Amino acid sequence: MSCPLDVIDIIGKKWTFSLLEEINASKLGFNSIAKKMRISPKVLAGRLKELEEQGILIKEISTNRTKYVITEKGISLHAILHNLKMWHSTYSNSRCSETLCSNCTERITRIKKNDQRIKK
Repeated sequence: MSCPLDVIDIIGKKWTFSLLEEINASKLGFNSIAKKMRISPKVLAGRLKELEEQGILIKEISTNRTKYVITEKGISLHAILHNLKMWHSTYSNSRCSETLCSNCTERITRIKKNDQRIKK
């Protein structure tokens, strides 16, 4: 990547953001992720491969299942994505369509109540 904004090419694709959230929150294998997220195996495999190639995920293969683990690079990206969700929740008139936003919304409410820099 030659420009910091090139990261949008990675995280801006459909399912990628939700996929990172799911992998960060659970220890599910490939089939469980596909079923839980209702994503086609072909699309899921493509997104996982892209994230693995970028060093955001590592594929771990055991005798009976494959799972994906977020790398240090992925953890730092996850923090950035979480901040984007917080920003969206604060400043957007639309509701987030992600299925994993309830924890984010609760955290934003706590931050707003405790942050003296926010003008009310």
